[in-house]
Amino acid sequence: MTVRQLQMHRQLLLDVVKRQAGTLHKAVLEGVMNAIEAGAPRVDIGFDVDDKGIARMSITDGGNGITSLKDIEDFFETFGTPHSESENKRWAQFRMGRGQLFSFGKNTWRTGPFKMFVDIEDMGLAYDLEQGLDDHKGCRIDIELYTNPIGQYNNYSSVDNFCDCVQEQVEFMDTPIYFNGKKLNRDVSKIEWTDEDEYAYYLFGVGSDLVIYNLGAFVCKHSTWRMGVNGIILSKHQLKVNFARNDIQSDCPIYDQIQKVVAKHRRKKVTNRKSALTNDERTSLLLDMRDGGIELKDNKNVALLRTAVGRAMSIANILRNRLPWSFAPKDNQKADKLMQSDKALVFDEGLLSELRYSGDPSGFFTWLVKDSIDKGWHQSIEETSEYKKWKKLEGLYVPFDQLANGLRESFSTIPHNKLTMREKYILRTLESYDCWDGRALSIGISDVASAWTDGSSYISMDRNWIQRLSLPYADGCAQLVNILVHELAHDCDTSGSHVHGEEFYRRFHDLCVRNSYPCQRIIADFHTKLNRSKAMYKEEQDEQKRIKMEAKRAEVLAASAK
Repeated sequence: MTVRQLQMHRQLLLDVVKRQAGTLHKAVLEGVMNAIEAGAPRVDIGFDVDDKGIARMSITDGGNGITSLKDIEDFFETFGTPHSESENKRWAQFRMGRGQLFSFGKNTWRTGPFKMFVDIEDMGLAYDLEQGLDDHKGCRIDIELYTNPIGQYNNYSSVDNFCDCVQEQVEFMDTPIYFNGKKLNRDVSKIEWTDEDEYAYYLFGVGSDLVIYNLGAFVCKHSTWRMGVNGIILSKHQLKVNFARNDIQSDCPIYDQIQKVVAKHRRKKVTNRKSALTNDERTSLLLDMRDGGIELKDNKNVALLRTAVGRAMSIANILRNRLPWSFAPKDNQKADKLMQSDKALVFDEGLLSELRYSGDPSGFFTWLVKDSIDKGWHQSIEETSEYKKWKKLEGLYVPFDQLANGLRESFSTIPHNKLTMREKYILRTLESYDCWDGRALSIGISDVASAWTDGSSYISMDRNWIQRLSLPYADGCAQLVNILVHELAHDCDTSGSHVHGEEFYRRFHDLCVRNSYPCQRIIADFHTKLNRSKAMYKEEQDEQKRIKMEAKRAEVLAASAK
């Protein structure tokens, strides 16, 4: 048996140099970290683009620099030289980071009595070394970039945009860092952190993501739907990061402790919350429930399950309803109709992919809650009464196509001369209010909508829905006016699938509460007018009776004539 050694091909080293960093600002972070680890009291980043469009960048520090040829050979020329305990490095783990700067342009390094020139595009892994120069304190790296990264169709829209990206990388480092004279980092001691322990500082509830810093150096950001919280985490100890330094290894013991704090805050946030959860927060909590990170009994009454019409239901409500249930695309009209008529519960099918469920839809809920059910030490999950309740729910699942089979998606308008006197009076009364933005009101027939609009010229209401309203009582009047305001808030055709997004809710809110829109006054006035119209209903009934009597008279006379 022969023992041989695994080796690295020269091309792999070249690829490591070229492909370590995907962005220039990430490469700048490597340069800044190297400077701080070399004892720099300050780091200056310079950037400009000349009249010919050539972009140049520099990183200057007053640290220890490189003072011997052996250090050049071991730590500049050779990639991957292991770090010794005596070096006491903050971030260094691989001794590969300088390759990120090499990949973006022609590098000239000036340090101690040395000058190194690297151009991997023309020279590959070779480099020029000059010795015996006047001693240079610290290190200065000048880079002529291979391509100008600034411009409308380039990596950064402006120099300021590039500066912002660099600032995000270094914002919480404790050494002063400047970009073209502008200080980028802040004093960590002056920040009012939400929480702090021996592992990290925590600032929750800021920004749109959860951003994680390794001893002040940016590592990654996670979406709120994945973590359930947003904010900033600044570790106090070195995190175990991957080779590209853009993610944290799953076996990092420090990050394991940090995640426990994040989970605790996420659950505390839900318990103390006074306003509705966001979709991202709901998804994160559902993932916790799926994984057994939270107990079902503590979250039964939290609205976590998103329906196809954009609302959220609690676990307890799903069990109480005992209705047939299914999944459908978001904002599906037939799903909306089934929900409105209390015929079925229809959930957003997007939940299946968000929670990574690929089994039979009927088993979704038992799969979701299985690991979050509290059980006695002597019981299996399947033996608990809670699990049995969810198991029974599997039998109520109905494929959506089957639920919606009897519903037509057609929309039609009833001609005015085919309307009843009551319907004509309702329309005439509503049209007397000059508040519908020029949209004509009509009554029609639809199996899937209470009302619909083209977004500009008309609003139509379903005849059967109007007949079910408790008119002329106040609650019925309120439902009728509110559905019209709902359609008025739409500026698109609602006879097909449509989205109730942020813009819609803002417009709907404004229509309901602003003083210039008489929504509440219309409800009160409309209620009064309908109460005064009982004589109209009596007249209509008498008219129908008269028509029947005349028809019967004609029928009798015709029979006598024969």
